[in-house]
Amino acid sequence: MKLRKVIISLTLLGASAAFASDPVVKNADHTKNADNTKINERDREGSTKTPLNQGNSAEDTQITATIRKEMMGDKNLSFAAKNTKVITLDRKVTLRGPVKSADEKSTIEAIARKAQGVSTVENQLEVEK
Repeated sequence: MKLRKVIISLTLLGASAAFASDPVVKNADHTKNADNTKINERDREGSTKTPLNQGNSAEDTQITATIRKEMMGDKNLSFAAKNTKVITLDRKVTLRGPVKSADEKSTIEAIARKAQGVSTVENQLEVEK
């Protein structure tokens, strides 16, 4: 029983040493500032579309689903790009959120524009710096 406790203690000690030497953990204090107060204030004003503005008509939901499906199927889009917001209201599509490059921004806009039933596309995607 005592030997078992010693083995468990040594195993935990080794795991904690490995964890502490992990470069991600060591650099955890050096992450970029995550303050998005200005973006939150902009969204609270009501002048920009948020997912709460998504239309509930069959046509609006179908447009959004079509665009989202096409985005998910594009292997060249980053995880961030696939997580952008697609908001459709009265056949008008608003794209919002961060993307990794100008190419991703234009690709998502092209996907939205070619979706059947779309009248206009407002591209508010932001290229991360």
